[in-house]
Amino acid sequence: MGSISVVGLAFNLTHVVGQLKEILEVINDAPEDFAIVVFQADRFARELDRLLSLEHRLSKDDKDYLQVQVNPRECHLTIEDLKSLVKQIKPAWNSDSNKSETERATEEMTLKERVIWLWKKEEVKKLVDKLQRQADRVRDSMEIIGFGYKVSINEDTVKIREDTAQIRRDAMETSKATIKMLEEVEKLVGAFRVGPAAVRADNNGVFSPFLADEITWHGQFRCKPGQNNGLPYFRDRDKLSNACYYGDWQKAMAALAYSSEVRKQEWVNCWRILASDRTEDSPSGYTPLHQAAYHGASREIVKELVEMGAWRLARTLRIGSSSKYGTPLDVARRHGWTHLYDVLSPIVRRPLRYDFLHDLQMRLNDLIREGFENNPAAHLECFVLPELEILTEFEHSRLWFPLQPELQDTRDGLAVQIILDREELVVILRWGRVERKLYRISRSETREISQAVVLSY
Repeated sequence: MGSISVVGLAFNLTHVVGQLKEILEVINDAPEDFAIVVFQADRFARELDRLLSLEHRLSKDDKDYLQVQVNPRECHLTIEDLKSLVKQIKPAWNSDSNKSETERATEEMTLKERVIWLWKKEEVKKLVDKLQRQADRVRDSMEIIGFGYKVSINEDTVKIREDTAQIRRDAMETSKATIKMLEEVEKLVGAFRVGPAAVRADNNGVFSPFLADEITWHGQFRCKPGQNNGLPYFRDRDKLSNACYYGDWQKAMAALAYSSEVRKQEWVNCWRILASDRTEDSPSGYTPLHQAAYHGASREIVKELVEMGAWRLARTLRIGSSSKYGTPLDVARRHGWTHLYDVLSPIVRRPLRYDFLHDLQMRLNDLIREGFENNPAAHLECFVLPELEILTEFEHSRLWFPLQPELQDTRDGLAVQIILDREELVVILRWGRVERKLYRISRSETREISQAVVLSY
């Protein structure tokens, strides 16, 4: 047998082993994935029923808007199609009427049921994607109309909440100067301190992770061609997104711990990565902190997310939603979760004038597009480019933007490193560990440089 035949055989064997590994992973994860599908359908049905039960209390304009945005019959048909498919996969699922659908779904699956799941998974996925799009429309409609805020409480209550929120904002503004002074004093004390650094806390009494030398912008919102949510990296990201979407904070915290300990990445500011064929869908931009604000999670959960480095200045993205460009605080206010207002209030540690920030942002976006737009491995259309506003939350403003986040070590792939240096940016475009170009961006120009001297970041 020639050397070429040996290489070909080895390649084929490797390919087959890889396919078998993926099949085994799908079969192994079947009970958990099956339970998520059933839970999602069950929860969406309840949300839809809630929406329809409150419809009679809406104004004519809101009713007209709702009829355009949401088709209840289409939604119910999708749910029934999904449940019918679920029964084909797990015939015993509908046999015990004393248990909830979610409880029945989480029961152990037989090997035969797991194999049927493998066979039917793509069909289930198409229905789940359709259900997800319908759920997003329902959710956006409820936010725009104001369920949980305009409908469930009277106007006097709204006025009291708004007045209370304004008092809190005024108190925050009044205390900013004092906070700044205390931080300056702490810096001076720190300069003479011997031994381990003291624990830092912000004005909400929450431990501050915002002294990190570098933060990561996970900007991918859609799989690139050839990628799919069945691949390990994207599957793990999906598990985090699902846990946050359903408000299952035990699973969410476990997924965040896994990302940090096993993948050596921090996913606390990640949003959902859509399938590659969902080209018409816009990303929601909901990070775990946005989801916590939406669900009205406990202060302890929100504080834990902030301690992990969750950005209070992260903004939502979905076009046509009332929450577009909303921070987690905006989401909490929209739903009246007053217990979260103070802990979600953003703290700007590196203030920068809006016009400066806007000009730097435009030049940065142009530079990234110019550097990677034609690179076949980049696929910038699948990414949201870094928002510089995030850097104002940090004392040391360095940001890492990987364009191949699925790599075990993202330094091996395409990436952008951004440093906020007073009122300018130092930007490093990287093609792996060796090839790179350095730029300095000011309001007036972008120029390539041979080396960067950073005065203050």
